[in-house]
Amino acid sequence: MASPKARGIKREIRVIGIDDGPFDPERDRNCVLVGAVYRGNISLEGVETEVIEVDGMDATDKIVKMVTGSKHMGQLRTVMLSGITYAGFNVADPYEVSKRTGLPVIVMIEKEPDIERIKKALQNLPDYKARWQIIRKAGKPLPLRVQPRRRPLYVQPVNISLERAKEVIEITRSRSAVPEPLRVAHLISSAMAALDFRPAP
Repeated sequence: MASPKARGIKREIRVIGIDDGPFDPERDRNCVLVGAVYRGNISLEGVETEVIEVDGMDATDKIVKMVTGSKHMGQLRTVMLSGITYAGFNVADPYEVSKRTGLPVIVMIEKEPDIERIKKALQNLPDYKARWQIIRKAGKPLPLRVQPRRRPLYVQPVNISLERAKEVIEITRSRSAVPEPLRVAHLISSAMAALDFRPAP
């Protein structure tokens, strides 16, 4: 059932898109996480930052902290996540994010994930079972065709219907098939990583 906050979608809906920056697995213990607050596909209204542990277990908590601590929290209507694995295999639980923020979550990735490869890689990490349980609970990503992209995107809608999720994606994207909140969060996190900038944990 869709969250009440997802009803009556407006063209200027405020959405936060969250992505991590690149990192060196041999050197870096932490990775930057960026949230870009967008009004529709019109304007960037805020940037939130957190630091998460490479291959850690703090992604869910840090995402919740980022969203609920934002000065835009009262205006946010949806959280967009660029996948559910960050900083390597620091797995974010989209259901927990939705529960603790009171907002619907749209997980979006550009390619269908190789679940068996991910499962095999997770077995080398502590808390393997907990990480795998989150991935299983998130469910299989659903294909979603968004113009002008020929191949489908893959989404995992949480507390929002697939139809509503597509509407939010269409409202918040511009020329790219990737919504502006996620596209800009990726650009900012990549720039911060290139400058070796880490906000205080």
